[in-house]
Amino acid sequence: MQIQNTAGDTDMVQKYVGNAGANGGPFRGQPTGGFMQPPVLCDGMPVGTMYFEFGAYTGNLGGMNGDSGGMVIRGGFKFNNNKKLNPGHSLRWLQAYRETGGNNTTTIDGNPLYPNHSLAGYDSLFFDAPGDVFTNANTPDSIVFEAALVCFDNANPMALHALGSFLWGYSIDKVNKTITGEYALIFTPPLGGLLTTTFTNEFGPMGTRGMGWTLDSNCADCFMMIPEPNVLILVGQGLALVLIGRRNGRRTQC
Repeated sequence: MQIQNTAGDTDMVQKYVGNAGANGGPFRGQPTGGFMQPPVLCDGMPVGTMYFEFGAYTGNLGGMNGDSGGMVIRGGFKFNNNKKLNPGHSLRWLQAYRETGGNNTTTIDGNPLYPNHSLAGYDSLFFDAPGDVFTNANTPDSIVFEAALVCFDNANPMALHALGSFLWGYSIDKVNKTITGEYALIFTPPLGGLLTTTFTNEFGPMGTRGMGWTLDSNCADCFMMIPEPNVLILVGQGLALVLIGRRNGRRTQC
């Protein structure tokens, strides 16, 4: 099964398990009978939607040695037709994860912004495919991720403004060499809390990232409205009438 996350990067796995169905199939999550596509709000106004597909896998993903497994997740954010970023602003992703068992690691991926990926149909794509070798003594029993979509002013990229977040994760059955219980739960408002306290605290003064980075939900400066086509037509007609009036005024004066 091929999984393409960018135009020039295709990974190979042996099979999907769990939500995606054994022995292949699309990796789309349907925990409530439909695709996860909740609205993303800024100051109570919808600016776009999130949409993700996911599935557990087993196989030698990314050249790992030995029987391994994990979860593939791909999706992201798409603007509504009447919204776009204000000039000089950008969208990126943050992600943290917590392991139970193994090394019991809790940390934030990236520096802390997650790598950029691109895919048609998304204005900000998120892609990840973690995996562990089943026989590795440090492989955890389960792992949970929290990913957050943020915007920032390019002139001040360390001040991050969260728009929405989601949790995703799975358990690792090391004895039977498979992945179980994979899930993804989107927390974009008004469907739930915006960010977990643990995640937010990482960017506070005492957090591991509290060295100039800040994280809040003040997104008001990030977006602008795209005028409706009929509004642009009316504006154009108004300007044309003004110009005609000016030309006629000049003739009268002559």
